[in-house]
Amino acid sequence: MPARSGRTAHIAWQSHGDAPGILLLHGFSDSARCWDPLVGNFGSDVLAIDARGHGESALPDESVGSDRQSSDAASVLEDLQTGPVVVVGHSMGASTAASLGRNRPDLVKALILEDPPQGGRAGQEAGRPFPEWLSEIRKLDVAAGIARGHADNPAWPQDELEQWVISKHQLSERIFAVPSDPSPPLTDVLAEVSCPVLLLHGDPDKGGIISTEYAAECVRESTGPLTAVHIEGVGHNVRREARDRYLAAVAEFLASSLSP
Repeated sequence: MPARSGRTAHIAWQSHGDAPGILLLHGFSDSARCWDPLVGNFGSDVLAIDARGHGESALPDESVGSDRQSSDAASVLEDLQTGPVVVVGHSMGASTAASLGRNRPDLVKALILEDPPQGGRAGQEAGRPFPEWLSEIRKLDVAAGIARGHADNPAWPQDELEQWVISKHQLSERIFAVPSDPSPPLTDVLAEVSCPVLLLHGDPDKGGIISTEYAAECVRESTGPLTAVHIEGVGHNVRREARDRYLAAVAEFLASSLSP
């Protein structure tokens, strides 16, 4: 499916199809192009955006955080006159998706959250160093980065690796030079979300963030219908480590939640 690229203020986006019904929000240090292997699997035209400071998007001279990034996403949806949509997010993008569902319910039909952070963190000052793993990837060319990514993540499909590496090089040099906003607990955000939510998570002992206990807490605190699905044997990158099971869970949720 050929992509149409554009820009809304500082945010770059790619539209796959003329009438997007799905909005894709990537995780930290990834980009919109990291969704390329999956864009044909959602049963709808899709729109993917680069978060501020990621991919082709610029980084304004202000703090970063889920509310600011959800405002960016809302601006793109309004600019393209698209919505309400199903918002699919991974990690940082899942936090952005939840914030969008809380702040702009008029733009959101349902949420699919892949292992989001639990939140509840204080804001962070500017001037933080790049994580060592990220600095190491940025020193490698694309071919060497792909080899490193495959060695570190042997369960990932090969088609995930090139854009994963490229996105690390695209990440703004200033991403840690700006402060980050405090993040509310995920349970507090979901308590203000009324649309259907799918929460996908793996195993904390394999690098996942959300445990089955915390997922159950999210179900209890959520205002709207929330379905938590545990994908066993995977960590933080659920769709990359278990693509078939991820897509099956997404398809079942969309069929059951959005049917007339």
